[in-house]
Amino acid sequence: MKSDNIYIRKFKTEDAEQVSKLIITVFDEQVSKKLPARAKKFFSDGNTHNKIISLNQSGEMFVADLFGKIIGVVAGRDNNLITRLFVYKKFQGKGIAKNLMGRIESLYKRRGADAIHVRSALNAVDFYISTGYKKVTRVIHKKDGLVYQPMIKRIR
Repeated sequence: MKSDNIYIRKFKTEDAEQVSKLIITVFDEQVSKKLPARAKKFFSDGNTHNKIISLNQSGEMFVADLFGKIIGVVAGRDNNLITRLFVYKKFQGKGIAKNLMGRIESLYKRRGADAIHVRSALNAVDFYISTGYKKVTRVIHKKDGLVYQPMIKRIR
């Protein structure tokens, strides 16, 4: 997929460092402000270069590439669960996240999924609602300090 020189493509191992930096930067700037230090550490530890490579090996990952710079990422597991969706702030509002989601949702649909699940950061709930997701339960507070809203989108 190409739009204004932005290509949505499959993750490559050599993208891992840029993807790790992107995820941690966006998390720090937009998600972590109200979370305890233990949540920030848990999240950062789970998104290192090596963890990103492992994540890709256990599921699917697509990146938004602008002239070799990774500006967005979506990742999911084989059980139709989106685990990561991050776009640098200066590129938000340009349809990149929707394009990334469209790519992974199409993949899951081709594989026969009836629904896609996501654990949304609280600041992203409205985005997911705008793309057809619905809240499933109340907000979840995990022991590690992370907080998320379970959501689902029926695709069949």
